[in-house]
Amino acid sequence: MKTLSKIDFQNIKSVGVRVDFNVPIDENFKITDDTRLLRAMDTIKFIKEKKCKILLISHFGRPKDNFEIKYSFQYLIEQFSKILNEKISLISFDDFSQNGLSHFNKSQENISLLDNIRFFKGEKLNDLNFSKSITDHLDLYINEAFSASHRSHASVNQMA
Repeated sequence: MKTLSKIDFQNIKSVGVRVDFNVPIDENFKITDDTRLLRAMDTIKFIKEKKCKILLISHFGRPKDNFEIKYSFQYLIEQFSKILNEKISLISFDDFSQNGLSHFNKSQENISLLDNIRFFKGEKLNDLNFSKSITDHLDLYINEAFSASHRSHASVNQMA
């Protein structure tokens, strides 16, 4: 297994990072424990220092169908940015469904977060084509979400 310190980042421009941002929240969508965010901080900073664009990928809760507003990162993105001390833009479910990662590729933003990966049917189906719709736009993919590694989901099995 390669570690980040062993990777030559010379020709790497974009990195996908599967993180575990499945944080506990209160009834007002306020994060009550930021431990999972802080665990990913060193990896994010390391990649940022290499001048790479970063696509963060995570699940949040257990949505039943596609998009469920209460499981969207749209209510948490500002808190994520504040806790991680990084500007993070959100790629919404609708935007990705309609445009894939075209906005990520064109964006001047350094760090983007794809809305809840469990909104996408291909995630739970462990679909290779869904995985490729993401990884084909990345130079490197890192699984930082050890706590989700037991899942047979595309962001864990197919992208790694």
